[in-house]
Amino acid sequence: MPQNIIDEIKALAKSLGFVALGIARSHPIPQEVRESYISSLQEQGVGDMGYLERNLEVRFDPDKLVSGARSIIVGAFNYFPEKTQRTDAPQIAYYAYGKDYHRVVKDKLFTLLKYLQERIETPFSSRVFVDSAPLMERYWAVQSGVGKVGRNGLLIVPRFGSFCFLGEIVTTLELPADIPSEGSPCGRCMRCVEHCPAQAISKDGRFSPTRCLSYQTIEHHGSLAPKVIAQLGERIYGCDACQLVCPHNRFAYPHQEGLLKPAPDLLEMTSDDWKNLDNETFEQLFEHSAVQRVGFDGLRRNINSLLPSEDLESSTQSEK
Repeated sequence: MPQNIIDEIKALAKSLGFVALGIARSHPIPQEVRESYISSLQEQGVGDMGYLERNLEVRFDPDKLVSGARSIIVGAFNYFPEKTQRTDAPQIAYYAYGKDYHRVVKDKLFTLLKYLQERIETPFSSRVFVDSAPLMERYWAVQSGVGKVGRNGLLIVPRFGSFCFLGEIVTTLELPADIPSEGSPCGRCMRCVEHCPAQAISKDGRFSPTRCLSYQTIEHHGSLAPKVIAQLGERIYGCDACQLVCPHNRFAYPHQEGLLKPAPDLLEMTSDDWKNLDNETFEQLFEHSAVQRVGFDGLRRNINSLLPSEDLESSTQSEK
């Protein structure tokens, strides 16, 4: 594989909004990584995310996704926003500000794949994934040199941070692999541990997904527990607390992808607007958005769970 093709596809990726692109040699997931994944599920539980326990053999071997897989191209796509919601209103995680990232990032990866198909005459097979298959994305991001996993469980991209989506091209092409990342990017920093409102992150790097407010406001079915309600603050969809305090994110810069930019109406929503949200307004604000994952009823559940400040303080004290 000529090096100039690799250089060109990385340059194209950068122009499309990727903050990093790396290549890993495809292989079955090592036994120790498999055991760690399974033991973590057993120890921490999966709650309503049963999909994490399914298709383990596929998750642990890319060859079962693409027969004859030789390489995995991993891209980290910037979603750090230029403009954010007013601070006195209920908050939505940055990743859900614009259109559904699955489609947006997939289209970018298909552009990269098309370029490869045009530049390489030998036939090859490939599939594109964006959080849409049982693929250990962060493992492959580390193997491809794209970044390192932080104490909060998120991928930290050097000279950028963690506000990025991950996407992959699993291919039968034999591509030159990048050097895998090594070590932790966190050192002695404990900011994410100290600022997590749900105490979902431990000092030793263990993460409890069912405690996380992103899980509670998005994946969890049914009503929210009083303890969770006391932790919400103004969050109604997801939580960016651990990212907002992460020192690595001081390097983040605003993306320029129009489809991921929030609608002006979303940024202008007041507390009263959210309290009076109806289905019609929901559809206008979140057409083709990741927020559709919880639907109108789920978002209304979260909005209705917000406590007045005096009730929040009282509820928090009762938990101590």
